[in-house]
Amino acid sequence: MTAAGIEQMLDVDDRYQNWVYRHPVAGAALAGFIATQIGTIWGYYAKGIGLPSLPFPNYNGALFAPSSVAKDFSNFGNTGSFFVGQSVHFVNGIVFALMFALVAYKSLPTFLPKMQSIQKGMVFGVVQTIVSAGFLFPYDRFCAIHRIIYRLRDRELRRIASRTC
Repeated sequence: MTAAGIEQMLDVDDRYQNWVYRHPVAGAALAGFIATQIGTIWGYYAKGIGLPSLPFPNYNGALFAPSSVAKDFSNFGNTGSFFVGQSVHFVNGIVFALMFALVAYKSLPTFLPKMQSIQKGMVFGVVQTIVSAGFLFPYDRFCAIHRIIYRLRDRELRRIASRTC
């Protein structure tokens, strides 16, 4: 095999771009799956740099399978709750990636002529982060924001917030 053949074989970037061009929905779903996995790992390992651990599947499990979590939250993150939360978490990540690629990408603004895809991804990600800070993060460290926005009308939310804040 020649050097040019090896270089062509190892040039994954061009092959991936061509594949995504031919399969836009599958490409967006694959990118969403990978990004969700990276975000999940980041949530667990944030403790290593002094940030709170954010076990997204456990939080989603408490939201979507509350009957599997004890009233005093002594079994928070149990197996059933975790797998429900993990499933919801990955579906959510893939759906938001599809929304970005198929709906929002064309309408998001860019500020510089270079790296427009990265700029659009950053705008979409910042908006997603702000929205999720009001829904999911209050269960860990953003309780004050949650109280201001939602006033904690639901008793379950009050109990979770009083336990974690």
